[in-house]
Amino acid sequence: KYSIMASILKVDKIRGTGQDSDSLSLDGSGNITFNKTISGSFIKSSAVNTNINGVASASITGLSTTARIITLFSQGISTSSATYPQFRIRGNGADETGNVYETMSWYGSNTSSITAQNAIGNSLYFHGNFSNAANYFNVILHFYKVGHTSLVYNYWGQTYNAGYPNYVCQAHGRIFANHRIDGFTVFTTDGNNFDAGSMDAITQE
Repeated sequence: KYSIMASILKVDKIRGTGQDSDSLSLDGSGNITFNKTISGSFIKSSAVNTNINGVASASITGLSTTARIITLFSQGISTSSATYPQFRIRGNGADETGNVYETMSWYGSNTSSITAQNAIGNSLYFHGNFSNAANYFNVILHFYKVGHTSLVYNYWGQTYNAGYPNYVCQAHGRIFANHRIDGFTVFTTDGNNFDAGSMDAITQE
């Protein structure tokens, strides 16, 4: 059923000609359900609210390996000890643990001072995390696959530490992966548990 009022198209369902089921439906709250395969360049998959409370390491898995752009969000990460979080990509169902992460990271204060660090290591982290058990971290990282056959990913991101609101921390670099990214792992530097936080990831083909 449909109605048109004041140039607004109102529908409950959309079905293709000759099809026996709906391609798209809307409920009474306006939430959309896609019942068919979607193709094109778009946000394809999401791993929502992976809880990291009470563990020293947590992973998002099952992301699309054909994605050209992947974004990782971490919200409200809090550590139970004076440490900071580190990140690894996952490929072929396992963490990428080799020295494949090239990072340029820096932090700046509200007094315009900047401190930078270059590193090649087996994980990705932000210089100047200002670790403290009472703080929490919000992180966003964007990963861009380079070329059609290459396993190189460029990345850029930033973090906000609530315990140090006058500082901004950013990082960028590249990763020489052995496999296409299919997930992420976050872990504490000292091996103690997180006591709050979650992760989300979205991919774009």
